[in-house]
Amino acid sequence: MVHILHPMDLTLDFDDRAYRLGDTIAMSVAMEARGPVKVREASVELVCDQKFAESYTVSGPGAYSGLSQPLSGGRLPPRPDIPSKVGDERIESYAHSRAVFMSGEDLDPGPARQLTVRLPLDAAPPRRWEDAKALEGDAVRSWTFTWRLVVSVDVARGRDARAERPVNIRAR
Repeated sequence: MVHILHPMDLTLDFDDRAYRLGDTIAMSVAMEARGPVKVREASVELVCDQKFAESYTVSGPGAYSGLSQPLSGGRLPPRPDIPSKVGDERIESYAHSRAVFMSGEDLDPGPARQLTVRLPLDAAPPRRWEDAKALEGDAVRSWTFTWRLVVSVDVARGRDARAERPVNIRAR
């Protein structure tokens, strides 16, 4: 059984503008097969990356600067506590909206196949939207949201193909 390592090239194109949840994004997907390819499923997803950031200050032994003059008994003077700013960050990603645009089709090598795909966006806000609203005005903790469109093609007996681009989404 022969497996194709890079069975196809994908390109994704759409209007670079601000979209609102509930809108439909029309895009052009070009699929160029490098050999005979069996597509199990091709889909497009709007992926939401939710980033939580928190910063705080901790105190601890800092770096001792200057020349150290030993105290009596050969001991060095104690190091001063120097506060340092520390942060914590985590990202949660999930598919907010999804549409399948091809299933169980064969592609032959040749010119790229151009498909017009429409992705209706779910009108629901991101999962952490209420948490973000509750933290508005908090200088220490916050949620931010970034969005991207991801086209995935599940290929039989070959490496799956994937293309993605950031997209501007206005949640509310």
